[in-house]
Amino acid sequence: MLHKNEKRVVVGIGVIVFKDGKILLGKRKTDPGAGEFALPGGLLEHGETITEGAQREVLEETGIKIKDTAYVATANALNYPPTHCLLIGVSAHWEYGDPEVKEPSKHESWAWCSVEETPQPFFRMSAIILHCFHRMESYMDEKHIQQFFPKNNSFP
Repeated sequence: MLHKNEKRVVVGIGVIVFKDGKILLGKRKTDPGAGEFALPGGLLEHGETITEGAQREVLEETGIKIKDTAYVATANALNYPPTHCLLIGVSAHWEYGDPEVKEPSKHESWAWCSVEETPQPFFRMSAIILHCFHRMESYMDEKHIQQFFPKNNSFP
């Protein structure tokens, strides 16, 4: 039985959206990660598939439609303030629409950026997904997260 104040693991989704060799990044306004650049994403809702959650989050945040979602990796982030987050990374291709700020309280801007020259500072959870994507790793636990992303928020 669940109790009202019981701590729970949240399931987050981060989406690498590709278009013409670039990826979509937004500048965050809220913590965690205020002022940092990040992939679109958010929390998986009850009853959603991972693909549905990815499509919904990208559409809600940016107004664009995506297709061809594919699993990238899972990361077990124990030190994601203020909670424990199981992060699922997916990749997708842009289908149509121009990115625009649909949630102005959460994001300052959206832009297509080169993967080789990501703007800094970079949101830690997004950096984990891109790291796994580039190294073709499908899982990262907190021990490895601390090793590759100790305190700085840059994408290596």
